[in-house]
Amino acid sequence: MGLTDKGFDREELDDIREGVNQRFKEALGDSLATDDAHRFGQFAGAISVGKNLVEQLAELTYNSPYTLRGRDQDLDISGSDIGVSRKPATAATVYLQIDADPDTVIPEGTQYSTADGVVFNTLDEVKVPGVATVKDDTGADVPLTDDDGNEIGRVTVQAQANEPGVSGNVGAGTITDEGGSDGTEGIAGVVRVTNPEAATGGEEIESEVNYRARIFENKLSKSDSTEDGIKTKVENVTGVIQCKVTANDELTTDADGNPPKTTHVYVIGGSDQDVAEAIFHAAGLPGHTYGEVSKTVLNASGQERTVNFSRAKQQTLYVQIHIKTTDGFDTDNGITDLKNKVIEYDRTLNMGDPLLYSKLFEYLWQVSGLSSIDVTVGTDKAALTLGNVTVDAYTLAYITADDIEVIVDDG
Repeated sequence: MGLTDKGFDREELDDIREGVNQRFKEALGDSLATDDAHRFGQFAGAISVGKNLVEQLAELTYNSPYTLRGRDQDLDISGSDIGVSRKPATAATVYLQIDADPDTVIPEGTQYSTADGVVFNTLDEVKVPGVATVKDDTGADVPLTDDDGNEIGRVTVQAQANEPGVSGNVGAGTITDEGGSDGTEGIAGVVRVTNPEAATGGEEIESEVNYRARIFENKLSKSDSTEDGIKTKVENVTGVIQCKVTANDELTTDADGNPPKTTHVYVIGGSDQDVAEAIFHAAGLPGHTYGEVSKTVLNASGQERTVNFSRAKQQTLYVQIHIKTTDGFDTDNGITDLKNKVIEYDRTLNMGDPLLYSKLFEYLWQVSGLSSIDVTVGTDKAALTLGNVTVDAYTLAYITADDIEVIVDDG
């Protein structure tokens, strides 16, 4: 068929072969044998395969300029035309809480790791201030001490995984070992280290589905000072999984505690400095930003400006799937396909969106060879239930392949 008045309509191989056979008969007579057992039939088959490859190339060429149809390198070219590149694999980031003697300096690049060897490097040099205070069991403020009762201080610093990928998205309280992969000892004066929150932002190279959606979003919402524009700009930062923008345009503090005339950006993933730079170049003047993370950026004249934003939370969800299969189930790839379908649905969620239990089945049934599916989900791997999972407005429900268990029931 090729190019028609309704677009490109590629012929299937069987239709191409039928057309080639017919042309042979028109030229050499209707009695000509064109099946694969005869010489002219074999010749027709070879011609058909070649024409099919040409048709496939023509279809790809026709679709390449279109974001929603482009594939592989054509999609990268489409994105580069508007300054949106495919995100590379990224390393997870986390905030480390370090308890140490007052005035202890933690240099940039200091390594801390999990018990199973996932290494993180601090992104800034920090100095432990004076003695820290914490709440005791009665709620009273008391000095922070080590195991021997000596008073110590506390400092927080952002760190990044040594290796890119989802392996860096370790759970809260798992980064507790001093020293890194080179076997070096910890810094003198450091008493303990931990990560109060899970590490986030570790991703493999951006998938075609996600990249296509981001290109389309950039075309719809340019990186300007609107809420959608700021969101688009920040989500283009390497390592950023998602961004949510809340603007208070009133003259009074809003219900969420945002001061008057401020923009509050909530971000998951990416380095603090990169995120601050993106906000600065997207938010309109005077750019009154709000949040607990504060970074300094330079404008074109070299003047310092302060950008504030907040770190949103990423809630790990666990999914257990019991299936019964038919002969049509792909025993080599079926389990991976099921996990990918769960992740495909999860990536459609925005901050604050619940994971809808019934929606999971819509995606899972797209995998061939299933006769029954039973699913349980939840935030506690030991207490999964049947039903929706809700999160607060500034939390993202997030699932990786390691959080999904697929059990094939033989009964």
